[in-house]
Amino acid sequence: LETHELIKVRIGESSPQDRHEGAELLAEKTGAQVAQVLGRTALLYRARKEKPEIVLPK
Repeated sequence: LETHELIKVRIGESSPQDRHEGAELLAEKTGAQVAQVLGRTALLYRARKEKPEIVLPK
């Protein structure tokens, strides 16, 4: 998340949490936001501190 503002993370089937809980836990630990959960893949977003490429509407 330091280099890329958006990353995809695959949540394994052997994960003790369900996919949504796992995505929220990852987001909480990394200071990111869950952008989307699709299947077992979570898309996480965290803006760069310097020169963010993605600007969210307010």
